[in-house]
Amino acid sequence: MAEQVPSIGRVVHFMYGIEHFAAIITHPLVNADEVALTVFPPNDAPFITNARYDAGCAPATWHWPEFVPAKES
Repeated sequence: MAEQVPSIGRVVHFMYGIEHFAAIITHPLVNADEVALTVFPPNDAPFITNARYDAGCAPATWHWPEFVPAKES
């Protein structure tokens, strides 16, 4: 798993098919790679799910947000 530690309140990405949705960790579960999430799909109601960590972005998993460099002026 990544160097970061999942903890309550951290923002992550949840993979819904091939789409990345914003999610908040609401509870780390017993398995260090699995957490409870509240997922916020655009134009739809939030939902709650448990998901395991996967840096490879498999469907129905979570991962840390990708780094987006600042645009040069």
